[in-house]
Amino acid sequence: MSAPDAAEQTAPALVRAANGVLPLGGISVTLAVSVSNVVNLGAVTAELGYNNTVLAPVHCRLNRAAFSVGLCNLTYDSNGDGIADAVRFNLATLSGVSASANAPLMLVEVSWIATGTAAVGMTTPLSTTVSNFANSDGAASPFTTQDSQIAFEAAPQPTATPLPTNSPIPTPLTTPETTPTAGSPTPPTPGGAAAIFLPVVASP
Repeated sequence: MSAPDAAEQTAPALVRAANGVLPLGGISVTLAVSVSNVVNLGAVTAELGYNNTVLAPVHCRLNRAAFSVGLCNLTYDSNGDGIADAVRFNLATLSGVSASANAPLMLVEVSWIATGTAAVGMTTPLSTTVSNFANSDGAASPFTTQDSQIAFEAAPQPTATPLPTNSPIPTPLTTPETTPTAGSPTPPTPGGAAAIFLPVVASP
């Protein structure tokens, strides 16, 4: 990872969760928790608090490419009331990772679904709390956090599939039969034998 320049290293690192828009109807949306402006990060433990009456986490993916060790608890109870209300994760590496202020490093990705009383137009906060933030030598490093929010929207409407249209079956054309008119002579058939009647002439 590219390290920040000397001016950025004096500022604390920033740990923040991404904002997002979540449709109703059981559709999940994945949002990242990232860190930026950090040098030689060795370990981090953090919690992502949420309102469990409208939101629930369904999946957590750790950044295994940057951190060799990590755990994620989707059912963490931060206030001890017996109901899950936070996602708690910890990550560690012996080599240390760095990220500049304008190139955040993903720590975890959490997938969310709307539950309970979630409704279109509502927003719900995601609070970020960091309990351990240390460099690869184990020394505490300065940091700050930034909360985020999720807005709820209507579930997408399925696209109606048009029913196939039956093609009309063409009606075969029929040649009308000619009905002979009474009293009209029937024309001879071409190529056929015709009967010829000659008058009988008597010799004197």
